Amino acid sequence: MRTGLRIKGAHGNPIVKDALVKYAKWLRKRYEFPVRVPVYLFPGDYIITSDYDEVAASYFAPYLRKV
Repeated sequence: MRTGLRIKGAHGNPIVKDALVKYAKWLRKRYEFPVRVPVYLFPGDYIITSDYDEVAASYFAPYLRKV
């Protein structure tokens, strides 16, 4: 099973990306991530969710808390 916090970014604002990478390094030192937590960065001001909503951020988690 894959573990850890991973940042995957598109070409966007380099200041935002650098800040998020620095924050992720800080998080990894203090917390364990027993399952893979991917963070995707997109260059636009908003993204379209699977429900066709325009949002600035989106979060997906499994339906069951044990998963």
